Amino acid sequence: MKTAIRFNVALLLVVLAGVLTKVGSANSADSWTISSNPVWSPDGTSVAWGEVSPAGNRYRIEIAAAAAMSTPRTIYSSKPFPGGCCDPLTWTRSGRILYIANFTLFSLPATGGRPRVLFRGSTPEYILSPNQETVVVVDGCDCGHDTDTIAFVNVRGGAPQELPSSRNVSDDPVTFSPDGTELVFSSATLNRTTSTWSHVRLMAVHVGGGTPVALAESGIIGARFLREHMTSPVWSPDGNRVAAWLQTTSTVRLVTIDTRSGRTTIAAPPETQAWAVSWSPTSSRLAYAATLRLGDHAQQALATVSPNGTNRKLFWNRGSHLYYETESSREPPAWSPDGSKLLFLARTGGDGGPLEILSVGANGTGFTRIH
Repeated sequence: MKTAIRFNVALLLVVLAGVLTKVGSANSADSWTISSNPVWSPDGTSVAWGEVSPAGNRYRIEIAAAAAMSTPRTIYSSKPFPGGCCDPLTWTRSGRILYIANFTLFSLPATGGRPRVLFRGSTPEYILSPNQETVVVVDGCDCGHDTDTIAFVNVRGGAPQELPSSRNVSDDPVTFSPDGTELVFSSATLNRTTSTWSHVRLMAVHVGGGTPVALAESGIIGARFLREHMTSPVWSPDGNRVAAWLQTTSTVRLVTIDTRSGRTTIAAPPETQAWAVSWSPTSSRLAYAATLRLGDHAQQALATVSPNGTNRKLFWNRGSHLYYETESSREPPAWSPDGSKLLFLARTGGDGGPLEILSVGANGTGFTRIH
């Protein structure tokens, strides 16, 4: 049961003629398909992503320089396998790339080699702690129709530690505390007779173990200010604010909460729904996918805003030919390590066009097609 808002709509973006750097087209003979979010290397000079073969039975992990139309290098190519790959994908400061293939969490050296299994089970997703020492995996369908459990895994390997859970209770990770020592997760009880959920609440537990407590009683900075109908909290790196979604009867608003005063600010304009949020490394900006219009011709745009709701910037407007895409709301626009650029997926030439990897300056200039 996911209490976090999961907007798994197709957020597709195509870039206006003349906006992208003119660097030519991708090699049409290579029909492998991008199958993950793109990620920055720890030093910001390279990007990595996953791809699947035309038949969908093999995958590979690619790395390229973070420059226009860079030639990618395959650091791992799988044998035939069942199941999907490779979303989500992360590149850790320790030089390893984490990804899920066939519901198994793998760790692969960024220099190449053989991937190592970190967790084998029914694993549709994971999240990495801010200190990049702990991975939390979902063991279950992550579908909202059955219960899930949570397991903690050290990025260096070792035996997973499952979070104990009662029968018919589903636990799903939401986010970490700013220092990475506490996990915030949603908990809900499933009535298998009526297929309904009850007792939905946000909880917190130390990654080293212990008894879970209600988030408001966890001692995590600012947690006591999160009210009912505020979901999917994400702390800023400096811990001074929390971004969350405020649900109303008619819409969902992106808000920020000051962790010391509790002051709540609407960060996205009232007419713009927003999701897929990520904090800049300096905590000075939020990047998000903003809905410009809904319906059959839904349109989304990349946007940034200051935590206090000022200096909002849409990177393109309604009516343009830009359609942003995320693989899931767990993979928002990726800030470069120095906060100067954003990395994201797009479709160029229309909804039927191939997926491409793009970067853009944090000020909205310098769109570049990387792959």
